Amino acid sequence: MSDGDCHHGEACDALDDVCTASLCGGGASCGSGSTCVAVAEVAALGEPVLLGDEPIAFVELTRGAETVLLRARIEELSRWRVDPEAPVFVVPGEARVGAPSVLRRGARMELYAEVGDPARIVRAISMDEGQSFLVDQDPALLAAEPWEEGAVGSPSVFDFDGATYLLYEGGRGRGIGLCQVTEQGCTRTSPNPVLAPADVEDPVFWRGVTAVGAPHVFVRGGIVRIVFTARGTEGRAAVGPEGALPPDPNDSIGLAATTDLKTFSLYPVGPMYARLVNLRAYLGEREAAVRVLPAGAEMVFVSADASGEGVTGIYRAAGRGAP
Repeated sequence: MSDGDCHHGEACDALDDVCTASLCGGGASCGSGSTCVAVAEVAALGEPVLLGDEPIAFVELTRGAETVLLRARIEELSRWRVDPEAPVFVVPGEARVGAPSVLRRGARMELYAEVGDPARIVRAISMDEGQSFLVDQDPALLAAEPWEEGAVGSPSVFDFDGATYLLYEGGRGRGIGLCQVTEQGCTRTSPNPVLAPADVEDPVFWRGVTAVGAPHVFVRGGIVRIVFTARGTEGRAAVGPEGALPPDPNDSIGLAATTDLKTFSLYPVGPMYARLVNLRAYLGEREAAVRVLPAGAEMVFVSADASGEGVTGIYRAAGRGAP
């Protein structure tokens, strides 16, 4: 490893084989002959999505009150590099542009994104490998049903049985809706959500579910699989010196499947993925995206603490057989 292997101009520590940088600014000195440059900014990443089997991903970045949409190149399994550095889709006058979902159609990429507050869904087109997108439909979908509570977002677009569909989150975790995509926009297949908190509730494995949303779809062998985020309680109470300690609710990743987009079967034992901290506490996982490659399945997701407020970044989990 050498200095050239470091992402942002840091120096390589040959002894520990890590990249290092000296803190400067705000009262700290860089030292004689050194220059202070920004190598990192405090921001939160969310809603990652993988572009099929290509080494390309899209992700939202929130800094303060602004959320932008970035494209990243997957250089290694554990290394993504933002390319280009500027946001790839901007809507004038809107501080929030995020939650990307992208379909490739030859040289053309179709992006569906969540825009604004309250949120609507917008479609944009790229002809330069996703380095920039131009608005094609605004809005592609607006909130219209009571359960959506004035906002629709977190789109996931997919092709199935000769048509294009889009799953979306209504309100703040009020449920997941389904619409069919045409050149005129999105038409709901039903006025009601296809998945709601009550549908996910399980008396043993997933209790007290209060929110369902952030869908991501992958289609294999005629089966539409939906990975989603739900907030509820998993696990059992622990016993401490003062008696029973009930488990805390947290965000977890669930799985549903359908072959006709009308009836949906849930993974039978609660969340499909969980990270246990101790006998009663689980870390939070949300906004997952899955793809299946010849070597196996992989999932990327936003990692958080049990409260859902402390986001630690984007994590990767590999399925059986994957590197």
